[in-house]
Amino acid sequence: MNYRAFILLSLCLSVSTIGSANDHKPGPPNQQTTPPTNGNLVEILVHHLYETAQLEKYHLDENVLRYAFTGYLNLRGRGQILDKGILTVIDFSRPSTQKRMWIINVVKQKLLLYTYVAHGVNSGANLATEFSNVPESFKSSLGFYVTAETYEGKHGLSLALDGAEPTINCKARERAIVLHGSDYVSAQHILSKGRLGRSQGCPAVPMDIKDKIIKLIKHRTALFIYYPDENYLRKSTYLNNAFSGLTQ
Repeated sequence: MNYRAFILLSLCLSVSTIGSANDHKPGPPNQQTTPPTNGNLVEILVHHLYETAQLEKYHLDENVLRYAFTGYLNLRGRGQILDKGILTVIDFSRPSTQKRMWIINVVKQKLLLYTYVAHGVNSGANLATEFSNVPESFKSSLGFYVTAETYEGKHGLSLALDGAEPTINCKARERAIVLHGSDYVSAQHILSKGRLGRSQGCPAVPMDIKDKIIKLIKHRTALFIYYPDENYLRKSTYLNNAFSGLTQ
């Protein structure tokens, strides 16, 4: 599949009818769960993107990408994000000692950035296992976000996030969940403490590249935080096989 074909298929998929929110059955909460495929074009696009961008080399699970890309198409089909081709994936099933944030240009089929990201202090130590939408919980929230405006805060340049999913992350603004940089997100901190530091629920990134990250993903692009949580996978209206009617 060439670049032009990928764009045409993506545009075709983006205007398709949104399907049922319960078209998949999540597996046990502590293992990667395979999203629905059904031989549709989403599956073809995801596999082509995965191989072309060499994402296996950078340790992104293809199943996680499939979830993220399906949600990206749903967000774009609903007009919630701008058509910039930018998709950010965070996989909190991986420990904080491993890089677990990927910024991908899905149209150019290219990995733009691969780095560390911190989770909330009450979500876990090295591994995040608990998530919440409750103010003052100091836990990370799962699901799809739409990046918003930038601002100067106590961490310098930061990026506001709008949670797209009711009951899952919709209180991101109220909780001041933003993307910001921090000195506790670094390989040096891992060497000294055995893990990254933790935030109050924000996806915190390395201070030395935060401006680059924010510039790449600001202003209405899709950001997806994954964990194989059965409750989330069952509830999310963005993870359904939205485009199963379009077969090869």
